[in-house]
Amino acid sequence: MKTGDNEKLVKVYPKIGFWWGVLDFFCGGLPWFVDAYTGAWNHFDDIQAGF
Repeated sequence: MKTGDNEKLVKVYPKIGFWWGVLDFFCGGLPWFVDAYTGAWNHFDDIQAGF
């Protein structure tokens, strides 16, 4: 993130959404493989923009 002359490095890590896991469990095994391959069940926390 860069503002004017200030620059800040922000690390973000993907997290698996709990509800995607529940949905995949109830839908059977195939959606689990598709979501894992595409990364569709990942989400990121909001970045707090403050310097």
